[in-house]
Amino acid sequence: MFFKTIIIVLLIAVIGSLFWSFWHLVRHQQPGRKVLHGLAVRVALSGLTLLAIFIFLWSKST
Repeated sequence: MFFKTIIIVLLIAVIGSLFWSFWHLVRHQQPGRKVLHGLAVRVALSGLTLLAIFIFLWSKST
């Protein structure tokens, strides 16, 4: 149950980062760094999500 909660929280954070970047892309004339920062956060969170999924599946198989 612990890993499922972590995975759900990470997925919600990825979606939040996506909308945060989209907001800055649409609302500002020169969004450059804000959108790039959102992309970096989204990639890092996605990597952590995949890692959590692999650990969850590995712990279920043993």
